[in-house]
Parts: sequence; structure tokens; C-alpha cells
Amino acid sequence: MARIDHRPFLQPHPQDLPVVMLHGSASGPRQWTGLSEFLGGRHQTLAPRMPGYGRDDAPDMTVTERADSLMAGVLSGTTALHLVGHSFGAVVALDIAARFPARVASLTLIEPVAFFETDTADRFEAMGRSARVALEEGDAYAASARFIDFWFGAGAWTRSSLAFQQNTARFAGRVMGDFAALMEMKTRRPEFATIAAPVLMQFGTASAPEMAQVGTALAARLPNAEIHRIDGAGHLPHLSDPHVSHPAIGDFLVRSAAGWHSDQRQAAA
Repeated sequence: MARIDHRPFLQPHPQDLPVVMLHGSASGPRQWTGLSEFLGGRHQTLAPRMPGYGRDDAPDMTVTERADSLMAGVLSGTTALHLVGHSFGAVVALDIAARFPARVASLTLIEPVAFFETDTADRFEAMGRSARVALEEGDAYAASARFIDFWFGAGAWTRSSLAFQQNTARFAGRVMGDFAALMEMKTRRPEFATIAAPVLMQFGTASAPEMAQVGTALAARLPNAEIHRIDGAGHLPHLSDPHVSHPAIGDFLVRSAAGWHSDQRQAAA
């Protein structure tokens, strides 16, 4: 990858659009602290809590219901934005970009769990079914172990700290709601032809092997997509390798913003 000039991020740019960051399963807005700090010199950043993860939210919301909740709620005041999503949050970002294309200037998808785009989802679906059985039997720890070991390799759960296990297990019901939402997407295979915005997809080469197929499948359906693979990174490249992930995202946003403003000037002429 070419050397990235960090200087554009040191000066606020009044015309730049806000960057909205959507977290994934078993997580929250704080996963975006590092990226927000990196971009904050130039961009206004917003990291809302994913609908379905609030204290009083139903955990079984569909992807479309979550997207609609965001657009009608915390994002209602934005006329246009850059969208960044990780994992399940990237799928919600895809749905927003497909159904509100005029509002999305760019789309950054970090390890999007769009397994409904591939024929290689058997292992993911088996993990979800096994985790659901464990949760129905009252064992949130076993359910969470299935989830963590899928993404980070066999034994990752047992190597984790007790604090991490406790925190992850409390999200087990929410994670199963996310899994159900992804299975609903599989039954109706969403339409992405309406997405005109440039798309950056980031993947870790050490993530679940199925993610490579997800990237290839999405790139075939997203005409303005580019793929950035981060060597040695897993399912959380923006956290494990911020020195690689964040500058690449920042560079993409600068390029996308230039194209967006050019298109707006041409439309107004």
C-alpha cells in the first residue's frame, strides 16, 4: 500500500460530512474510541449504540428494523454521512446504504458478516444453532464460548480473562438476536444495486476463513468497492492493527469526500 499522508486529518474541514460508526455483536460504541480520535481532527464522529443493545430494546429486531431505528432516531438530523460498520454493524450499514443511497457518501465495511452472500456459511450457521441451544439451556457462558471460538480460534474462550467472559456472556441474548437477523437476511437476499457510494472493505487475513469468500461475493455486487486485507489481523483489525486500519480508512474518507462534493457541485450546476 502506498504511503499515506496523515496531514489532512490535522486540520478541521468545515465541508466534511459526519462519520457514523456502527458497532458489531457483543460490543458497544466504545470500540470506536481509537478511530474517532484518529479522525477527530477533521471529522465529526458519531458512534451510536446499535438498536437491540439498549437496556429496553427488544433483542430480536431485524437488520432493516435496526437501520430504520437509526435513521429515524440519532441519524435523523444528518442530510448525508460517511458510514463505517464492523461485523454485524457493517451489515446494518449495508442496509442503510442500499435503502437510503442519497444519504450515504461512502461506506466502510470492516469484516462484514454478510454470510447470506455466500455458499460457505455452514460452519457459521452451525455455530449459531449450537450457541442458541446452549442459551436456551441457560448457559450463556457456553453460548458465548461458541461465538468467541468461531472468530478467534478453538480455545480462545478458555484463554480469555474472567472479566472478558463475564462481559461477553451478558450479551449472549443480544448476539443470538443478531444471528437471527442475519438468517432473516439470507431468506430474502437484499438488493445492493442501489448503492452508488464508494465502498472500502477491510478484512484480516487471520480471521475466520469464510470471510475471504464474503469479501469476494460482496465485491462482485458492489461496483465501487475496494478490498483492503490486513496481514495477520483477525476479526477486529481496527482494534488489533489501528496503525494500518485507521490511516487506510482516513485516506478513503478524504478521497470519497472529494468525489461527493464534486458530484454535488455538478448536480447543482
